Amino acid sequence: MTDVTGPPFRADHVGSLLRPAQLLEARARHAAGEIDDAELRAFVASTARALVERYPRTRTPWPCGVMDAGETPSMMTGTAGIGYAFLRAHDPAAVPSVLVMAPP
Repeated sequence: MTDVTGPPFRADHVGSLLRPAQLLEARARHAAGEIDDAELRAFVASTARALVERYPRTRTPWPCGVMDAGETPSMMTGTAGIGYAFLRAHDPAAVPSVLVMAPP
């Protein structure tokens, strides 16, 4: 059985995308009115950039949702979903949820 208590699995994930504690904190601060939209967007961009740079630098496969399957291209459990999550994180108002069945 695969050990899911050690790296890269000891973090909070949204689908396959790592959700760092600092990002959760920034979103909470934004919701509380402590930082504005521009500050949140800049923080999201820098966090996303760090994640995008991490995987090639460490030669780690993107964390797709199928354990021990390597990278997969799917929207829900693969690299397409990771890219989509980055787009939603950058501008949620401009990138509609794929889970909503009505047009934006």
